[in-house]
Amino acid sequence: MAVAVNTILGTVYLSELKLHAVADLIIAGTCLGAFFSFPIMLVICIIINRSAAGGKSGMFLFWLLFISSIVLATIAFMIFFGGFGAFASDMNILLCIAILSGIIGITTFYKSILRWGTDFNTIQKYSHEN
Repeated sequence: MAVAVNTILGTVYLSELKLHAVADLIIAGTCLGAFFSFPIMLVICIIINRSAAGGKSGMFLFWLLFISSIVLATIAFMIFFGGFGAFASDMNILLCIAILSGIIGITTFYKSILRWGTDFNTIQKYSHEN
């Protein structure tokens, strides 16, 4: 989900709504987004696994993943643009797009993340009583 959002928003920003380079930007954005998102997905899977095994609550897990997605998106962005030596102040919008994509990716799975926590049955019981 995050790669798709990042590709769409990044393409809109970089193409400046001109259709001449959109196809190339979509292909490049999807490939590069998947490449740089793979390590982030691995770290997020490890966080989920360790937190669920450690008996953490679903809400704790959600906020941990939420904050981790912001930090990891920032790190991946800095590695990507640091490697090209092209980090400039006008690239801040691309960082915001990367962070927003990570946030959307995590919040899309909000209910699933809550289920992985140890307090899911308690939350379900409480919500059905009210």
